[in-house]
Amino acid sequence: MQRFTIFCAPDGGWTVWDNRNDEPAVLSGKPLIGLPKLRAETLARLLQKIDEGKDEQRPTVGASHSDT
Repeated sequence: MQRFTIFCAPDGGWTVWDNRNDEPAVLSGKPLIGLPKLRAETLARLLQKIDEGKDEQRPTVGASHSDT
């Protein structure tokens, strides 16, 4: 499942949703709600790529390290 998805609110604005935190995504301290669809799609893709990049940089659990 993707961490970030978008949906259209009843008022017609689009929200970027953070599935991990179960709340609207936040960027620079602002919730990503009430956006035009294209902006919401772009931000969701950007946040997803950033999040995936964080996962790639995390050390693997149980990775061996030499004690020399």
